[in-house]
Amino acid sequence: MVKKFFFLVSAFLLLPLSAQVAIAPVFKDNMVLQRDAQVPVWGSAAPGETVTVTFAGQTVTATAGSDGKWMLYLAPMSACKVNRTLTVSGKENTITINNCLVGEVWLCSGQSNMEMPMWTTNARWRATNGERDVVSGANPLIRIMTVRRAWGGVPQDEMPSPWQILDTQNGMTFSAVAFYFGQELFKALDVPIGLVVSAWGGTIIEPWIPPQGYASMPQFSQISQMLAGEYRPRGNHQPATLFNRMIYPFVNFKFRGVIWYQGCSNLDDGVLYKDKMQALLNGWREVFNDPEMPFYFVQLAPCGYSGSPYRLPVMWETQTAFAVANENNHVGMAVINDAGDVGNIHPANKRVVGNRLARLALRYTYGHQEVKADSPLLTSWKVENGRFILSFRNVERWQGTPDHFEVSGSDGKWVKAQVEISGTQLIISAPGVDEPVQMRYLWHQALSGVLFNEAGLPLSAFSIPAAARD
Repeated sequence: MVKKFFFLVSAFLLLPLSAQVAIAPVFKDNMVLQRDAQVPVWGSAAPGETVTVTFAGQTVTATAGSDGKWMLYLAPMSACKVNRTLTVSGKENTITINNCLVGEVWLCSGQSNMEMPMWTTNARWRATNGERDVVSGANPLIRIMTVRRAWGGVPQDEMPSPWQILDTQNGMTFSAVAFYFGQELFKALDVPIGLVVSAWGGTIIEPWIPPQGYASMPQFSQISQMLAGEYRPRGNHQPATLFNRMIYPFVNFKFRGVIWYQGCSNLDDGVLYKDKMQALLNGWREVFNDPEMPFYFVQLAPCGYSGSPYRLPVMWETQTAFAVANENNHVGMAVINDAGDVGNIHPANKRVVGNRLARLALRYTYGHQEVKADSPLLTSWKVENGRFILSFRNVERWQGTPDHFEVSGSDGKWVKAQVEISGTQLIISAPGVDEPVQMRYLWHQALSGVLFNEAGLPLSAFSIPAAARD
């Protein structure tokens, strides 16, 4: 009888709580909602309860289903720099989300080079001039969130991280790549900017890929079947474990797009990394219900990794192959081989990285056609009179030093090449190699880019025949 009494009392005390309306944890004070798009708003309530959301002159209602979940959509809104209140009302309670802006919202993800902050006391773990730039870049119209590190075997929508107004304090610990990306967008667009950073240093790509991404690629069917079964992961390097905790809380949230900086921890993958990136892209677009979601990523910088010095050039070529395979699919790659630090896996010049990612977004997402965003790309080649003749796009005029080219004949011995610039073409030859069969550029992890187009964007590493084959 005593146990029964306590059970009845407990049930009675829980009744009011179970009837209260709740909103998804991502909706917090100081947030930014995406402009010019239907904006999902969702949460929980008592089954059958009517929920009313009011924001920016709109009043929209939804009815919670039998599972207690509800979702509705705000109609597309223009950008707004004025703080407004989003109100969620149910039968027994009202929730208020204060200081909401409407503008452009981006997800910024990856490993340590995305996580690296503007400034810390560690000189090898901060952006060049980060402390100064935070002071000049503090802006009440830029809102930031840094997702706390967490992993899990099942999806969870818990979101303890707050939205913050970018100031001179929180800016110091904020992602430098995201900071500079946001600064460039604000300068060009003059609308509120929201930046969500979900990154974890040292992580491979596999835990960021959702089950839907693995299911989209037949070569990952074994992983897909494992995720569909009794999956018991052992840490943050297992498939989907970071997606489950650091991406899943946002799956209904409306982002304009994604910037991605990762790959160091997958260096041994070689050409397989292209398929993993495709699985990530496919999966995120599916869970965000946005088949054309922009995805701009960073090619790795030169670095003195242990092991073979040719693993990184293969990765560079693999990343290029992924970009080319998706170039008409709202995907772009920022080449930064001129901004690395061979002695530091975390190069400090993050301004260049953010700027080049922003160029891609401004040109291809926001339609600023005057912005040059693409690095030169090899389109065709032929051998004539013992010389490779290379044709490129995304270049009107070459600048820099035509160096770091090599040629080999049938004996496989590589010889430093001579380079002649002929308009936008490059003519490559080498003394003693009368019948060249192979050619490569920047084919060593310690080499920095030295050849640029008229916009100062560097030519990326490549080889003929391509080492990173499909």
